[in-house]
Amino acid sequence: MTDKEKIEKYLNKYSHCFTENEEKYIFDFLKYYKKNKNIFLPLEIQQIYDECEIISENNNIYNEYIKLLEKMNYKEKKILEIGEGFNPRLAIRISKKLTSGTITVYDPLIYKNIKKNKKLKIKRKLFKQKENIKDYNLIISFMAKKAAEIAIEYAINNNLDFIVALCDGGLHGDEFDFYTCPEEWIHAIILNTNNKLKKANRPPLIIEYLYKYHSSYPVLINKTYIRKKPNNIIAFPKNIRYN
Repeated sequence: MTDKEKIEKYLNKYSHCFTENEEKYIFDFLKYYKKNKNIFLPLEIQQIYDECEIISENNNIYNEYIKLLEKMNYKEKKILEIGEGFNPRLAIRISKKLTSGTITVYDPLIYKNIKKNKKLKIKRKLFKQKENIKDYNLIISFMAKKAAEIAIEYAINNNLDFIVALCDGGLHGDEFDFYTCPEEWIHAIILNTNNKLKKANRPPLIIEYLYKYHSSYPVLINKTYIRKKPNNIIAFPKNIRYN
C-alpha cells in the first residue's frame, strides 16, 4: 500500500473529522514530506503519519520523548497526559509499553473512534485542577500549547513529576497574544516554572531538546527527588530556527 493509499484509508476511517480543505492540506503536505523528510512535522501530521506508519521508527519523535520518560521509570506509573489533540498517538504508544502502570489522556477533541483499554483511559473533556491527585504520579504533555502551563502548574502544586514538551505558543488569538513571539512565551514559561519550583523547594528544571527530529522546542523535566543541578542550560541556542 502506498503512503497516499494509507492516508486515504485513514481519512475514510475518520471521515467525520476533516473538512475538504484539511484533506487537501494533508495530501499536499505528503508531497512536500516526500521531497524533504528532514523537517519538523506539525502535531496533526505527526499523528496521521504515526498511525499510517509513514514515519520510520528511527525517525519518529514519539520514541525520543518516550526515552525521556524512562528517567521517570514510567512503565509502573499512573500517568496523566493533558492535551494531545484528535488522535492520542503518543498515549497509545506509551500504553503498549506499560507494565503495571496506566495512562489517562484528557482532550475534548479526541476522535470517538479511539477506544480505551486496560492501560489507556480516554477522557473527552478539558482537564480541571480539581481532579483527584491520588489517581496520578506523573504528568506529561506533548506540544499541546495551553495544556503545557496547566500540566506544569498541576504537577508543582501537587508535588508530582512532570515532562512537558513545549511548542509554538503565542499569536493564537487569545491570552497568548500577550507575547510578541513563540520564543518569548517559551522563555516566560521556563522562568516562571523555575521560580515556582524554587518556592516549592523542588529541584531546578532540567531542559532537553529533540533536535534529532528537527524540533527546536524545549522539553521541561522535573523529578521531585533529584537534587543535581543541570549543567549550563541554554534555553535558546544560537543558530537554531524556531518554526
